[in-house]
Amino acid sequence: MRPIGRHPALLVISLALTACLSNRLENDFIIHGGDVVTMDNAGTVAEAIWVRNGRIEAVGPRDEVMRHRTRTTELIDLEGGALLPGFVEPHLHLDVTAFMSVFTDLNPCLPDRYETRKQCPVTIFEALDVLKQHPKPAGAAWLVGNGIDPSLMTLDGTRPSSVFHTDPARFIAERVSATKPAIILDKSGHLAYANLAAFVAAGICESTANCTRATAKKPLPPSPGKWEVDGQGVFTGLLVEQEAYEDFTEAMGRQEDLQVLVPLSRGLIEHTGAIVRQFARAGVTTMVNGGTGADGSVDLLRRVASRFGARPPLRIRATVPWQSAGAQKPSPWDESDDGLFGVTGIKVWADGSTQGCTAALIDPYDVQGQCASASKGMADYDPGQLIANLEPLWKRGWPIQIHVNGDQAILNVLSAFAALQAETPNDSPIVLLHFTVGGHPAAREDMVRKVADLRAGRWLGKPVPPIDVSVSHLIGHVAYWGGALQNILDGVSGPAQADANGRAARLDPARHELALGVPFSLHSDSPVGPVKPLWYVEQAVTRNTWFYPKLTDADVHTMPGGQNVTIHEALRAVTLEPARQNGLDRHIGSIEKGKIADLVILDKNPLEQPPNEIHRIQVLTTFVGGFRNEWPEE
Repeated sequence: MRPIGRHPALLVISLALTACLSNRLENDFIIHGGDVVTMDNAGTVAEAIWVRNGRIEAVGPRDEVMRHRTRTTELIDLEGGALLPGFVEPHLHLDVTAFMSVFTDLNPCLPDRYETRKQCPVTIFEALDVLKQHPKPAGAAWLVGNGIDPSLMTLDGTRPSSVFHTDPARFIAERVSATKPAIILDKSGHLAYANLAAFVAAGICESTANCTRATAKKPLPPSPGKWEVDGQGVFTGLLVEQEAYEDFTEAMGRQEDLQVLVPLSRGLIEHTGAIVRQFARAGVTTMVNGGTGADGSVDLLRRVASRFGARPPLRIRATVPWQSAGAQKPSPWDESDDGLFGVTGIKVWADGSTQGCTAALIDPYDVQGQCASASKGMADYDPGQLIANLEPLWKRGWPIQIHVNGDQAILNVLSAFAALQAETPNDSPIVLLHFTVGGHPAAREDMVRKVADLRAGRWLGKPVPPIDVSVSHLIGHVAYWGGALQNILDGVSGPAQADANGRAARLDPARHELALGVPFSLHSDSPVGPVKPLWYVEQAVTRNTWFYPKLTDADVHTMPGGQNVTIHEALRAVTLEPARQNGLDRHIGSIEKGKIADLVILDKNPLEQPPNEIHRIQVLTTFVGGFRNEWPEE
C-alpha cells in the first residue's frame, strides 16, 4: 500500500499523543520449564534462559542457568510451553490501519479457520448494504467503507465482480446513496470506488448529471493514478492507485468529517494505542511501518512508541518514502530511547496490486481470468527512472525496501539496482516487499534466480559488487487470495485445474528462494492482512488456500508448485530474518547471550504441532527489553 495522501486526522493524532520514556528499570528473572526455541543459526532448543537488566545473560541447560539465581531472581515457569524470540512484523501500515479503522468494515470473510468476526460480507451487494445500513461513524458527511474485495467477491452471488468494476458509481448510488458522497477503499489499497456525488464533493465535477473527463474542474491525478471513464468519457467511479484518492481525502478533511471522525482526537488516539496492543497480543515485539507518509507521520509513530512509558508493548520502526528522506539518516537502534523507535530505511513503490490487477507483469494477465482487461498491468517506474530517483540515496548507503508484486516490476528493480551497485556499492540491506509473482515456469522466467545472481555478484553474465538483497512475502496472498490469483494469473476456475507450470506455482516462492540462498521474511501489510505471525507460519508451511466463497476446512486446497517450507524455516521468517533485514539482528531476533530480551511465551512449541494447528497456539506473554506484558486469552 502507498500512503493515502494527506490525512489531517494523522496530524490530530500526532498533536494529541504525548508521553515520555521512562528510564529502564532493573529486571532479573530465569525462564524455564519448557522449550526455549532460540532461532540461532544452529537451531538450538535450550531449557532455560537468564535475563538481567533487559539483556539475555545465559542460555542453556536448566541446571547451568539456575546457577545464576540469587534471592532476588524471579523464576518464570513455562509449564510445558515454549519461549521464542519476539516476533518481528517487517511490513505493515499502522498509520493507515488506525485511520481506516474509523470507517465501515467491508472486508470479505476470511477462511473459517481464521475468521474472528461474527458477521462478514461475502458479495459486493452485501458489503454495499452494510455501508448503507451501518455507516461508521454515523452522521458523517461522507459515507466511507474499507476493505471491499472484488478479486474474491462476486457482485451478488451470480454476476461477476467485473460488472461492478465497469461502473461502481452506479451501484454505489443505487444501493448506498446517490446524493451523499460515498467512497470505498479496496482491500488491496490500490483501488477505490466512489459515487458521482463524491466527485462533486471533491470539487472535480459541477454536478452528478455532468461528470466527465472533459468537464472536470481539476486536473487528472498524476501517474500512475487514474479516474476511469466509460466510452462517453463519464467517470465510472473506479479510482486506480492512491494518487487518484487525494482530492477525495482532502475534501473529507476540509469538510466537517474530522469533527465527527475524531471528536477531540481522543477516540482515534486511544484506538491507535489499542491497535498497537493488538499487534503485541499476537506476539509482535517489533513492527516496521512501511512508507510512513508526510504530515508529521514519523513524529506520530515516535509518539506512539513513547506513549506506553515503562511498559512498551512493542518497538516501532519506520521506513519513509524516497521523496521525503531528505536529510534524515537511518537509525536502526537508538540507545537514548532503549531502541523503541527508529527510521530504518526508505520505501519505494514499483507497481500496484496483483489481486487489484495493477501489478506489472512480463506476460499479460490470463485472458480467462478476471484481470483479462488489465493486459500486463503497469509499472510505476522503468529502470532508468528508478536509477534517477534512487541514485542520491543509494550513494549515501540508505537501506531500501521496495514494493514489487509483479515479475516485470521485480525485473525493473533488479536491473536498476545492478546499475546503481556497479557505480557505487551499497552494503545496506535491500528488501523486495511482497515479491508475489516470482516468475513463470512454463516461460522459463525466474525472478528468484535473478535475485540470487545479484546476491552472488553477477548480473546478465557480468560481475557487479554483491548486493544484500532479500525478499519479504505477504503470505496471505497464498492463504486468502490463492484461488483468486490462480484465476487471475493462470485462468484457473477451480482446484481441479491447478497448473504446476503456471505463474501461481511461483507465488511467494519460498522453497525456491531457500534452494537458491535467498533469505525471506513474512509480513501482513496491515490493513491488507491481519497481523498474526503464527498464522503466517502455518500458511507458509501448509500453502493451504481456498476458492472463494467456499471457505470451510473441507474446502481447503494446496497451492501448486511445492513452495512449502518447514516450521523452523517459517519461524525464522518472523524472527531473525526480518530483524536482519531491518538492521536489528545484533540486538533482537534470536535468543542468544548478549541480545535484548524481546521474547514471546506460547502455550505450545510450534515445532511440535501439526502444521494445520499452528494458528491455534496461544500467545501468553511478551517481553520487550525484559518488561513483561501478559496477554490473557480473549
